[in-house]
Amino acid sequence: MQAPNAHAGSREKLLGTAPTAAAEKRLSPHMNVPDNAPPFFLLHAEDDDAVPVENSYLMRAALRGKGILTETHVFAHGGHSFGLRKAIGKPVEAWPDLFLGFARSQGF
Repeated sequence: MQAPNAHAGSREKLLGTAPTAAAEKRLSPHMNVPDNAPPFFLLHAEDDDAVPVENSYLMRAALRGKGILTETHVFAHGGHSFGLRKAIGKPVEAWPDLFLGFARSQGF
């Protein structure tokens, strides 16, 4: 929830137009990682025009800083909210298989 990496619309709706540093910290996931967080699978497209990819980098750094297993995939193209249907024909369409491999490696 800290500028400039926060999704602007979410930041304003959740924190208002002039949030305090304490409010930003309270709602910033990377600043609130519990010591017992489960393994994470992070996925982002660098050309996401709604949520900066830096959010995934911040989360990854916070998780790794606590020794939490983290698998991260960043694709050059995919935009925002690519899901399954919108990913067809783009390299990012590999993400479901990447996630399934990660989940299986964790015993799911």
